[in-house]
Amino acid sequence: MKDREFKFNISISREGYKDKAEATKCLTLSTAKEIGKTVIAFKEESVTVDELIDKAVNGYAFCYLFKFEDKKYKTTFNDKITYTYPVYKVGANKGYFKIKFKSKEFFRGTQTIFVDIDNTTYEDIYDYVDSLTYKPTALYCSYSDRINKGGVYSRRFRLVYVFDEVLNPIQFEKASAALYNQIKEDTEDTLDDKCWLNSNQYYNGGNTNEVYKSYEIYNYSDIVEDIEEPVVTINYVIEEPEEKEVIPVNKNFIEDMSKLDSY
Repeated sequence: MKDREFKFNISISREGYKDKAEATKCLTLSTAKEIGKTVIAFKEESVTVDELIDKAVNGYAFCYLFKFEDKKYKTTFNDKITYTYPVYKVGANKGYFKIKFKSKEFFRGTQTIFVDIDNTTYEDIYDYVDSLTYKPTALYCSYSDRINKGGVYSRRFRLVYVFDEVLNPIQFEKASAALYNQIKEDTEDTLDDKCWLNSNQYYNGGNTNEVYKSYEIYNYSDIVEDIEEPVVTINYVIEEPEEKEVIPVNKNFIEDMSKLDSY
C-alpha cells in the first residue's frame, strides 16, 4: 500500500554529519571532540517517509531497533572491563543510546530494511529503481555517490524498505535475504556490499538532494512467502476385543460324564 502519512519506528542519530570523514570521526569520543561534536548516539523515533528522507539528506545516521534494561551492563574496551548504562544519563546525548549497545545481542527487530548499493553498472537511480521487482519505499544517495572510491567510479545510494509492522530477528533475516536475491536477479549487479544483511549495521545519511520516494509500505508476506507445513492429524481407532459368550457348565453334569464307561 502507498501511504505518505504512515509512521514507522527507526533509531536516528542526535546529530547530522556533513560528509563521511566527519561521520567517521564521531565514532569515538576523542576524535569527535576534535571537530566540536559528540560521539554518535541514537534514539528510537516515529517518522514518516518524508521525515526520514529529510533527515537522510541532512547527514543523520540510522540503525534498527534495540532493547535493553535501565541497568548497568558489563562491557569490555581495550581489555578493560567497565559497567555502564546503555543510555546516556547526562550531557548532550542524554536520552540517546550508546553506539556500543547497537549489537545483535540487543536487537529486537526493525520496521525498515536498508540496502547498500555501492557498485552498480546503472548510471541513473531511476533506471535502477525501474528494474526492481520490489520498488523501495525511498532512496537517498550516500556521501560517496559519483566519487572515485578504490579506483571505482559509481552511483552509490541506499534503498529503504518500510514495513507495516516490526519484523522480528528471524523475519529480518528472511526478508533481507529475499531482497538481496531479488535485487541481484533484477539488476544483474554483483552486490558486493553485504554488510546491510547484519542487524547491527548502521547507515550514514548523505549530502545531496537527489532522492526517490514511492511511499510503498510493505507487509512481510509481500517479500517472504513463509510456507507452513500442513498439520497432519492421525486418528487411531482402538478396536475393543470381541467379547466371547461364556456358557455356564453344570458341575453335576461333568461328574456324571466322568463316571460313564468309555467304549
